[in-house]
Amino acid sequence: MNEVILPPSPNSRKSSILACADDGTVCWGAKKIIVVAKPDKEYGSMNYFFIHEADTKIVTTLAFLPISKDGILRLVSGGDNVLRIWNLNNFTKEQENRELDESDSVVAVDCFKQNAHLIACVSKSQYLIIWNILLNSTKLINLGEVRATCLSCCPHNSYIVSIGTRCGLIYVVDIQGSDMPCGELVSWEYSVEVKKVTSNLIHNKHSKLIYCIAALVDNTYETNENGQVENLRTTNNIKSIWTVSRDNQIICCNLTNNQTCFDYIITSQKGYASCLDTSPIDTTQIAMGVSDLFVRRWDFSKTHETTFIPQMLNMGRLGEASALAWHPEKPNILAFGTYTGYIGVFDIDSENSFTSYMYYRNDVVHSIGWGPAPDIHDFALYACVNKKLIYYNREKINDALTSVKTKNCTEFNWKSDKSLLAVGFSDGVVPQCMYYANPLEF
Repeated sequence: MNEVILPPSPNSRKSSILACADDGTVCWGAKKIIVVAKPDKEYGSMNYFFIHEADTKIVTTLAFLPISKDGILRLVSGGDNVLRIWNLNNFTKEQENRELDESDSVVAVDCFKQNAHLIACVSKSQYLIIWNILLNSTKLINLGEVRATCLSCCPHNSYIVSIGTRCGLIYVVDIQGSDMPCGELVSWEYSVEVKKVTSNLIHNKHSKLIYCIAALVDNTYETNENGQVENLRTTNNIKSIWTVSRDNQIICCNLTNNQTCFDYIITSQKGYASCLDTSPIDTTQIAMGVSDLFVRRWDFSKTHETTFIPQMLNMGRLGEASALAWHPEKPNILAFGTYTGYIGVFDIDSENSFTSYMYYRNDVVHSIGWGPAPDIHDFALYACVNKKLIYYNREKINDALTSVKTKNCTEFNWKSDKSLLAVGFSDGVVPQCMYYANPLEF
C-alpha cells in the first residue's frame, strides 16, 4: 500500500486556471486555494502544497513569471480586484496590485517571456492593465466595449498582447501606443490552392469537456541581418501539455517526434469526502463518497507514482452518498445510502451502475451495513433511516422490509463475529441486541 493524495479540482470553466513552469511545477486554483504540485525528483510523483486564502472570492487565473536571477519561482494570481505575486519557495505573498476598483475583478493574466518585469491582465470592466513589478507602476488601457475572456502575451515581443473576446474576435494590442490614431484592415483570400489546415489527435483520455490547456513549447527563431526576429516556429518536441477537463482529471503529456507520451494523470476531487469504507476481504480496496455525486473505488495495491485513475461510480439522480458498506464475502458488492433517502447496491464488476432498493423521501440514511438476519442465508442489508433500524433481503427483492427498532435510530455496528449488534439512538442511549437463531431481541 502506498500514500496517495487526491488534490481539489480546478475551478471549472476558467481557461487560464492552470499554469505550468519549466521545472515541472504546475499550479491551479481551487476555490480560494492555490494548489502547487512539484515533481519529486527521486520518485517522479507529485508533492502537493497549498496556499490558503489566496483570494477573497475565487482564484480565476494564474501565470508563472520568468525565473529571475535569484532562481526563485514566482506565480501571479487573480480573481478579485487584486493581482498577487507569490513566492513558491516559501509560499508567501511578495507583491500585490490594487489599481482596480473593488467592484471590478481580474478575468485573465499573463506574463511577458522577454521581459520578466511586465505583467498583463484584463478586467471585467474592459480594462487592459500593464503592471511593471520592478517599478511598481501600472498602466490602464480602456478597451471600450470589448468584453475580454482571455489574454496571451507575445512570446518574442515584449509589447504585443492578444485579447480574446466574448463576441469571438481577437484583438492584438501594442501596449507602447502611439500619438497618431491609425487603423488597418486585413483580409485573407481563401482559394482551392490554399491547403486546408488539418488537426492531429494528441490524446482522448478525457471523457468530458476540456476547458483549460497549458503548454511548454520549444521554439526556434529566424532572425534577419539586423538581428530582429522574423519567424517563430515550434519544433516537433513539446515538453508538456497540461489539460483540465470537467471529468476532474488533470493530464500531462509530451510530444517527442510527434509521439504522445503521458507524464501524469491526476484525479482530483470536486467536493468534500462524505463517507469511507474499506473492504473486509481486501483492505487495499477503499471506497469513498464525495459531494460531487461520485463514489470512488481505489486499489492501493497498485503503484500511483504518476498515474492514478480510480473507478468512478456515478450516483446520478440519487444524490450524494452518506454511507458505504462493502459486502463481507463478495468483493464486488458495495452498498450505499444517500442524503436524499436512497438505499442501493453497486456491483463494481457490472456494466449497470447501481441497483436502488428503497427510497425514503428527504430522509438521510445515517448508517448502512451487512449482517445476519433470521431466515436469510446471505447477509441482510441493514440501514438506519427514517428514525428506524431496518434490514432488507437482497435475495427476495419483492419482500417487505423488516423493522428491527423504530426509536430514533441513528447508528449501528456489528461485532466482528456478527454475534452482537450495538445500536445508537438520537438521545445518546446505546443498548445491545443479541442475535440468536430466533428474531433479533433487545
